[in-house]
Amino acid sequence: MKYLNHLPMFAVVLLICLIPVAAAAQVNGIIAVAWSPDGRRIALSGTNGLLQIRDPNNQLIHDFPGLTTDIMSVDWSPDSTKIVSGGDDGKVIVWDAATGQQLADLPGFGEYIFQVAWSPDGTKIAATGNGFAPRTSLIVWNALNFQRLASRNAGDAFGISWKPDSSQIAVAKGPGYVSIYAPSLGPSIAAYQIDAGVLCVSWSPDGSKIALGESIPGTTVNKVEVRDASTGTLIATYTGQTEYITAVAFSPDSQHLASASADGTIKVWNLATGRQIATYTRPRTVTISIGWSPDGSKIAYASNTGTLQVAPLPGSSKSFIVVAWSADNTRVVYSDDVGTLKIQNVTTREVIGPAFAHDLGVMALAWRPQSDEFASVGGDNMVKIWNGMNLTLIRQFEGAVPGAAITSVDWNPTGDKLAIGTTVGGVTVFDVNGTPLFGKTDRMSDQIYAVRWISDNRLMKIGGESGLVVWDIDLNLIVTTIPVLQVVYAADINPSGDQVAISNMLFGDGSQSGSLAVWSLQTGQRLYSQIVPNRILLSVDWSPDGSHIATSSENGIDIWNAADGALIRSLEIGHRIRSVAWDSTGSRLAYGTNIGDLAVIPVPAHPSPG
Repeated sequence: MKYLNHLPMFAVVLLICLIPVAAAAQVNGIIAVAWSPDGRRIALSGTNGLLQIRDPNNQLIHDFPGLTTDIMSVDWSPDSTKIVSGGDDGKVIVWDAATGQQLADLPGFGEYIFQVAWSPDGTKIAATGNGFAPRTSLIVWNALNFQRLASRNAGDAFGISWKPDSSQIAVAKGPGYVSIYAPSLGPSIAAYQIDAGVLCVSWSPDGSKIALGESIPGTTVNKVEVRDASTGTLIATYTGQTEYITAVAFSPDSQHLASASADGTIKVWNLATGRQIATYTRPRTVTISIGWSPDGSKIAYASNTGTLQVAPLPGSSKSFIVVAWSADNTRVVYSDDVGTLKIQNVTTREVIGPAFAHDLGVMALAWRPQSDEFASVGGDNMVKIWNGMNLTLIRQFEGAVPGAAITSVDWNPTGDKLAIGTTVGGVTVFDVNGTPLFGKTDRMSDQIYAVRWISDNRLMKIGGESGLVVWDIDLNLIVTTIPVLQVVYAADINPSGDQVAISNMLFGDGSQSGSLAVWSLQTGQRLYSQIVPNRILLSVDWSPDGSHIATSSENGIDIWNAADGALIRSLEIGHRIRSVAWDSTGSRLAYGTNIGDLAVIPVPAHPSPG
């Protein structure tokens, strides 16, 4: 690594930490990863000439043989047809991503390249590195004809990031500076002095923020700062990583920030709440590059031991679609487990949103009776109350059990109390301002799958394996207990409040089947049970007139006669239906699929078999 003699001490310390582990182990250490904008491929580069394209399942698509120098950086063109690489020999090369053909060898640097970056509009390529004296450390090329447009001595230039409109470039300058340049590379538009060394920088996709990875050699100072992109004003600081911050990257929706450290960890932060929502660790290795999938659901990261990891962001599969009707039946609020909400007018199809709601996904929704407000709960232990007309947040508060995910929510009939159930067996009742009024955890060591109000003072809960309990919350007394033995997926109470429909999971002969059971809340007796072979019923909703029950499953919706459990109609949708809901007239069903679709379908007043 001939370039070490020319690097400032700040970078030498870092690169000594990063690269030799791979060299000593005689493996091709991965230095950089980049996800293609079309989401189908991941480019990676590394030591000993490593340059490859793989699919998100880590299967090799294309290798670029014959390279011998360390490839320090790689990036995609916005149309996903080309990649650009930068090596420790000072070469910046453009490649055809499909054939591997070299399209251009961009002139300008004499020695190592630190980072390459394609402009979002596809017209330019920028790179930082260490050229011959007088030293050139920042160059911009025309990406269409591969001619050099501008160059300058930008000092110790390391990480770079384009502004989303391609009008500016942020440059991390190791010894405590970040500078902003136009692509013409004239005098800096802005420069911010930082109290630590800066190796990496990322511009948020919405253009409003810049993230910096900061470290001071020989100290415990390792942090990530988020600053206003226009003024440089500090917005937030994130700590918790013990060695150099080696990469930072905003999620495509600008809602999350990932930071990689030489301590082998990647941490993901929610920018709205400031909370850390995920940590990925590769023990005894150094994580030195990260990349978001275009839909924000996965993170690709690498270590210098030659491994590429693709990990889902917690709650990001987008297969968890929860729906709820507005009180006036004109709108449906729906969510996915990435944590976003949308509202759709069922007549005009107009959509409001998305609005980010919860880390780790939205678990349940409930519209407040006779109101334009609704509640959402999620894996982040937060309860949020929203304006259902414009999707603005009205208030929020934490659940009563710290660290628990909230799995269920329901308003009482008059809308002045809100009940929640959690993953650790807790049930809490709040007033509309978030003041706890009632709480129980006894006999509930399991997850609570459903909480439902029977009346203004009677509340039912069903836990995963602990059965069903009904309380009178005014008297603080248990009114009913039913030992539901199977694992519960969902439950709903009929409009008269004397029966409950429960979806169970059954085990047998190595298969998993579902059942729909209806119990009397007055006698505690099961009225009937219908087994559904090889299918799990994921949600249950009782029609407003009490005559029918709708359930959803892996591939469709079933409508049952509530009196005797006879199957009336099966609707094969072809996708996993996580949630189904009747409107208050019983004439329409809303549902969401695992591919993010929302649908509203009419249901005849008296559905017939078929």
